[in-house]
Amino acid sequence: MGIRDLEFIAARFGWFRTHASRIARKNHHTDTHELVSTTCRRMGELPDADRFSSTDEFCAYTNRVMTNASIDHARKAKSEQFKREQKEIMLRLASIDFPDLEQELVVETINEMLMLDTGQRTILQQYCKGFSSRQIADQMGMKASTVRTRIADCKREIRAHIESRRA
Repeated sequence: MGIRDLEFIAARFGWFRTHASRIARKNHHTDTHELVSTTCRRMGELPDADRFSSTDEFCAYTNRVMTNASIDHARKAKSEQFKREQKEIMLRLASIDFPDLEQELVVETINEMLMLDTGQRTILQQYCKGFSSRQIADQMGMKASTVRTRIADCKREIRAHIESRRA
């Protein structure tokens, strides 16, 4: 049974679409058609579709697959929203702290630095989120002057990294 067969069945199986619609209304990140399609795709990947001994088992399993698909859609939407917000914050940071450099290059460099396992990574992450040096210091149990020094060091490293790329 292929995905087209499942979608054909789902379109005509009343409770399937009704249930998908109910779940989609609860999860604002998913529409009914997308949820039906994802569920059918996942159901089509089952190794043995004849393993259900009753309609109730099939309905319960389909419900679980549909609910998990809805949760996955919500996670993906939240993740994409978070990434957009982070990029906006980093672009604003780049325009304020590095007005003379290309903003996209600064954002790319900051992202590379955040991937490194350094002691300054946590401070840089908090700074990129918009926290003040006092807030970062309170969170990390440091002095605000130490945090400001480390932020300045990060800015120097970012500038040096960008300059080395240009050369």
